[in-house]
Amino acid sequence: MVTAVFLSFSIAFQFIAAFLALRLIKITGRRLSWILISSAIILMGIRRSISLLRLLAGDIQYPPDYVAEGVALLISILMLAGIARIHIYFREINKAEKERCQTENLLVRFGRILDNSFNEIYVFNAETFKFTQVNVGACRNLKYSMKELTHLTPLDLKPEFSKETFEELISPLKTGQKPMVIFETLHKRKDETLYPVEIRLQLMKDESPPVFIAIVQNIAKRKNDKEMLMNYARELERSNKELERSNKELERSNKELEEFAFIASHDLQEPLRKITTSGDYLLDKAKNLDKHSRKYINRMQKSAY
Repeated sequence: MVTAVFLSFSIAFQFIAAFLALRLIKITGRRLSWILISSAIILMGIRRSISLLRLLAGDIQYPPDYVAEGVALLISILMLAGIARIHIYFREINKAEKERCQTENLLVRFGRILDNSFNEIYVFNAETFKFTQVNVGACRNLKYSMKELTHLTPLDLKPEFSKETFEELISPLKTGQKPMVIFETLHKRKDETLYPVEIRLQLMKDESPPVFIAIVQNIAKRKNDKEMLMNYARELERSNKELERSNKELERSNKELEEFAFIASHDLQEPLRKITTSGDYLLDKAKNLDKHSRKYINRMQKSAY
């Protein structure tokens, strides 16, 4: 009975090991190797199944060897454990490989995005200042090829800087006083034309060798817009001054007009008063005036008011 139990467990473990070996084909991609191993394990299981059937049928020529069957069971257990461990190991390898591929794809995508960016992106050696990597946007703006740029340094593109002034600019990055330096300057193209840029410069000390990364933005449009706004502001200020001067001139003219109206009113009222007074005098002194004469004198006096 003990032998039958040993055989049953041994057969079960062997067939499970064969099943796991077949599953490793999908995980590892090694079809032939695992088919051969699985076939050998299945044959071992079949052999032990035949022994179990003979034992149960009482067709055993030799008495059961408990030690041999126990060793066989132990071998089956170790075989199953080993294949199961290999199964887990290769699953972990596949998982790590998938994660690595995903990371590589993300890096490739990130690199493609940066490469196609309209901003200029430069990577140059922190000691020699030689460009090691430049994106397509920089090559397009500068009209240099990538091969040509690898022989240049930032000083070849920045006519406003000498080596001394550039060293002074990057000194805070080397000493760690600043994580980033932002400045504006001019870039020189291959055809000697210049255009204004804004540069964000960082030092990557952990890289081997250390490198600088510069993200450069063409600010020609921004400069033009700023200049247009400044011109508009100056024109507006000039218009305001002219308007203020016109208002003062209008106030002066209004004041002169008021003074003239006052003088004119006084000068015009004096003859009218005399006309009224003369009319009163005529009406008072001329007793023999007829009705029509008095009517005309009254009408003349009314018109003088």
